[in-house]
Amino acid sequence: MDLLSLLPLLVVVVAVVANFQTQEIWAAALVAISALWAVDLGSTFTARGRAFAPLAVITSAAAGAIAAHTLGAWGYGLSVALAVAICLGWAVAFSEYREIETFSPTLLAGLLAALAVASLVLARSGAGPDENAVTIFLVSVTAGVLAGSIVSRMPAIPFLDAFSTTAIVAVIGAVVGAAIWDADMIGYLLVGLGVAVALIAGNGLSTMLRTGQVRLTERAPGLVPSLDGVFLAAAIYYPLVRVIL
Repeated sequence: MDLLSLLPLLVVVVAVVANFQTQEIWAAALVAISALWAVDLGSTFTARGRAFAPLAVITSAAAGAIAAHTLGAWGYGLSVALAVAICLGWAVAFSEYREIETFSPTLLAGLLAALAVASLVLARSGAGPDENAVTIFLVSVTAGVLAGSIVSRMPAIPFLDAFSTTAIVAVIGAVVGAAIWDADMIGYLLVGLGVAVALIAGNGLSTMLRTGQVRLTERAPGLVPSLDGVFLAAAIYYPLVRVIL
């Protein structure tokens, strides 16, 4: 077995372990996962002969973590401005990133990284409505992505596809997690629906970023394409739990 195929599992282990550590370690782990995601995205752009600035995305993720850690809920909004300034500033500083087809995907990835990191930092802090919100998020996205990945590798079965499996299992994971940690099950049912929609949308985003086309029936290239949907779900998670719970 190719050991690199186990990289997504390593990401899950890192996230789970970091979730039991201090807030600073949790934020650092999120930035490290963002760095892995940005480098993986950059490798797919390089394979297509396109430029991409993974360091700008990593810097945006770090800025989102710092903003959320220091300013609380205000840091979530500030992370948008920081990501835009960093990614577009990168294009100003380095001429090879000034073409719109280069800086636009970099900016999109930078926004997702900054918002996702800020969102999960806030969801685990005192600004979050539930101390177990991040744990339930990890259960939901891990279960959904894993189930969808398994189904996508199985022979075709009527009425069973990777998208619906990912969505249904993600919602079930959120509800089961809420039941285990004695949280609001109805609230997390609604939150799980939002996460499920983001994971499915992330599959389309994944193919657009990694291939330049929308290919929903094909697996996107790269080592951790499953993180594309997870980052999109993470980016909207804090607003979801704040509004619903």
